[in-house]
Amino acid sequence: MRFVLGKYLSFILVFIISGCGQRINSNEAEVIGHNIGKDSLQTDAGTDADLCNFEECKKRVIQRKERICYVCEGEPMSCNLYFGHYIDKERGNFYGISYYNDETGELKIMKCGCNGDIIWEKEVMGELAGESAFIIFVDDFENLYIKWITEYIEERLWHPHSCMVFTSSSDEIIKYEQYRRYLREVWNFYPDDGKINSMTFDSDYNLYMVGEYTGSINICGIELKNTPPVCMGRGQLPPKCYYDVFITKFDREGRSVWSKSIGGSDDEYATEITIDKDGFLNVVVVSYSKSVEIDGQTIEIKSDHPFTVKFDKDGKFVGVVLDWSDILRR
Repeated sequence: MRFVLGKYLSFILVFIISGCGQRINSNEAEVIGHNIGKDSLQTDAGTDADLCNFEECKKRVIQRKERICYVCEGEPMSCNLYFGHYIDKERGNFYGISYYNDETGELKIMKCGCNGDIIWEKEVMGELAGESAFIIFVDDFENLYIKWITEYIEERLWHPHSCMVFTSSSDEIIKYEQYRRYLREVWNFYPDDGKINSMTFDSDYNLYMVGEYTGSINICGIELKNTPPVCMGRGQLPPKCYYDVFITKFDREGRSVWSKSIGGSDDEYATEITIDKDGFLNVVVVSYSKSVEIDGQTIEIKSDHPFTVKFDKDGKFVGVVLDWSDILRR
């Protein structure tokens, strides 16, 4: 992770502790069942914010930015950075990235009220340079959770009339709190080369995340491996490694508690994690396998159909909902 230091060095040394085990503030409000994954990159106001006017705010924020990322046969090639805003439906507030310099890493976030007026604009301390950023959640204390997506150029193949560039990407979730005129980092989670898709909190302020990985992934000392660990070659192209799903829990201090894996012979993707009224974790998975392994058990499923895997908060596998009506219990 490349931090922009300079005038913020003293603040960063005091307030930022990177990596697993980073503290999450213990004064979080009770937030149950919020999905802050892909589906929460809001573009329209919800039920309690239908009368709000965010059109002018949307015009002021950045949604896409072009930059030169590599040169192919002497021709500069551009790749886009993307930025996602967030609408707090319960309070009628809008949060968006209003300024970004991918060379210096300077980034500013703007908050608008329901009438479209700018309430504040604050600079982010210790941000990353040259990456896409999505505001995916704002909690009751107005701490912001930003998902950073970094792309890496892995391989360049030269052909008579074209260049082929293969890239990989990695995700990182960073929590920022407000500090005077700035937003400063207080916690982060970087799952190797994994993808983070959804997060939720329980009433004890524990944090749960789901996503995907290939090959293996190390989450704060807990190693998960593909099931089975097979990568298929494709000639000159990079080998295809199938995705498996990871589920991980952090306590209110930001310490890793447990991690689980869901995998089969093909790709598995996690789209959402929520907490139901009985306190169970519900992980929505889409699989292209005929069966998946969960905690040493093989569960027959319908390929290319979503299903829900239920865990308790201690990570114990409870069952699978295959057709959204029947549950298979251990």
